[in-house]
Amino acid sequence: MRFFGPTVALASLLGALALFTGCDGGGPTGQDKCVARVPATAVVSGGGMERPPLGAPTTEPAFGPCVERVSDHIGHHDNTAVHVGARAQAFNADGTVVLLRNGQVLRLSDKVLVGQFPSADSAWVWSPENANVAYAILGNAVVAFDYVAQAQTVVQRFARYQRLLSESGLSLPSRQNQWALGGELPQTNEAPAVKELFLWNANTQATTSAVVVSPDVVGRVFSPRWMQAVPSGEGLVVAWAPGDQPFSGIELYDQQGARVRQLMSQTPVCDVALDARLKSWLVCVEPAGNAAPAFTIAKHALSVAPAPAEPLLGVAIDHAVELSCAAHGTDTCVMGVTGGNSETPFAGEVTAFSLNGRVDAPAVWRLAHHNSALAAITSQSVVNCPIEPSAVMPHATLDRTAQRVLFGSNWATNCFAELYLIDFR
Repeated sequence: MRFFGPTVALASLLGALALFTGCDGGGPTGQDKCVARVPATAVVSGGGMERPPLGAPTTEPAFGPCVERVSDHIGHHDNTAVHVGARAQAFNADGTVVLLRNGQVLRLSDKVLVGQFPSADSAWVWSPENANVAYAILGNAVVAFDYVAQAQTVVQRFARYQRLLSESGLSLPSRQNQWALGGELPQTNEAPAVKELFLWNANTQATTSAVVVSPDVVGRVFSPRWMQAVPSGEGLVVAWAPGDQPFSGIELYDQQGARVRQLMSQTPVCDVALDARLKSWLVCVEPAGNAAPAFTIAKHALSVAPAPAEPLLGVAIDHAVELSCAAHGTDTCVMGVTGGNSETPFAGEVTAFSLNGRVDAPAVWRLAHHNSALAAITSQSVVNCPIEPSAVMPHATLDRTAQRVLFGSNWATNCFAELYLIDFR
């Protein structure tokens, strides 16, 4: 059964998801991997599922899909054998391998490590076209590394800058293979360092007009918290520290380097999405005002003209939420909700949702309890458990086709984190 995407009608899918058969069959071929249709308002307690063995799909008892552990903290030689994060695309161009946060390449078919990326100034990001290649920032250059050939090349050096803004990293490119980059000009005695933001086309090596970042009232020139090309290709989205002035909040810029408008003054949890009609959105978790639930997940059009936010679903948040809309062109995002009140919907779950839903009629697919517990890490000393608490957050993310969901977990009490896969192909 195909997971929801641009070729699946929402109404027929909702009907198909009414029942599930689990991993071990029920259907004649044992391949019917559906999920139970659980309302967005239902509270579904977790627990009761043991940590799946490596490579052995196990039925999630509350929601029905197969959950398979695909990394092993012992065999893969890392207590945090997980991917980089929710907003990153963990799957390579053909979906056969995933990139772990330590640069290891994990083949999904047999759970074997098949490559290693070298260190760079930023995290590596998969090429959307070449299944063996990822990009990273190194000094003032974008470099490519082929993990099969174990060969690194300079794709383009930006001699104008003393460095590229590795702290802002690389995010997903547009459909035209444009990437959002920032550079810092050499500092002089007469002026503070100047930073510029621009779009770079990996195919043609052309760059757009630069956004020149202005200093604040005391002369500081900040780097973006994150930036990403608008998926449909019209410009770039940049997240700064909160505020009402230019170069604060989340802003939209066009390809000529002009500030279009501020999308919001705060910097909540957000991701950039491309729907099946190739329209770009900013999807965020934000307060719902005086309404209940207290928060909504809403989409904002990445267009020149301002438009009202379109709420997709309500979430009663007193705990952390992560969003991932990395499956561009599929109408699909996924969220992981960590910790908090177990008496609220979505707590401790990985949940997919459609960009076509409405807050009064949300389209959600509640997939699994991730069983990840930050308290198991934070309650111990660094000596006894020397890993970052953030490493065990689920960081749920989608492959490029929205047919697979990847998430990390320490499975309740463990001082390690591993990867789990839900596969709907």
